[in-house]
Amino acid sequence: MSDLYVLLGVQPDANLAAIRRAFRKKVRSCHPDGGGSAEAFHELKTAYDVLSDPLRRRRYDETGEIGDQASGDPRQAKTIEILSVAFDQALLKLNASGAWRPSDILPATARILASSRSDAARHRQSFEAALEQAKSFKERFRNASGENLMEIVVARRISACLQKIDLLDEHIEIMDDALRILMSTDVTPQLQIGGETAPQDAQAGQANISPLLDISSLIKFR
Repeated sequence: MSDLYVLLGVQPDANLAAIRRAFRKKVRSCHPDGGGSAEAFHELKTAYDVLSDPLRRRRYDETGEIGDQASGDPRQAKTIEILSVAFDQALLKLNASGAWRPSDILPATARILASSRSDAARHRQSFEAALEQAKSFKERFRNASGENLMEIVVARRISACLQKIDLLDEHIEIMDDALRILMSTDVTPQLQIGGETAPQDAQAGQANISPLLDISSLIKFR
């Protein structure tokens, strides 16, 4: 595999935000649906997964190894956790609503995730606004009698906003992964509910999520 930094088009000292921007810029052209190849997309995704994970990135920088996938993928673990929480919430809502079919679970889980993603996107916008506000005060304070503590306050606020935005970006991207997984997942026609076999659902194997959620429009929204 080529140099991971070259694959993403970033410098070796690039921060997490720059790595994410580079990945988002290249992912559409590399994806098979966008005219790219499965191999190119896999290499780009591997580069992103390694360089966006501090431990795997340090190992790569020191040894050139991309990390042992068998030892566990932290991003996958986070995706599973997000799916588990949404699945639990979906079951609670469905059970509270009364009778439901097996095919209802995937759309219900997707709706929970979509709502959480929208909340995260709004929070990100709030921190973007706070960041711009903090930047507007940069290098505007003066103190002739000693250290300019207000400049330190502004710098810390800028740093805190950037960290929050990075965390929200990661959280949103993982929720996007989870939504894609739901879009490609089927559910079998029969399911045991309360000790009884649920009624046959002819469309259960192809739970219709698409009309409920426009995943592509969600992913573009930041």
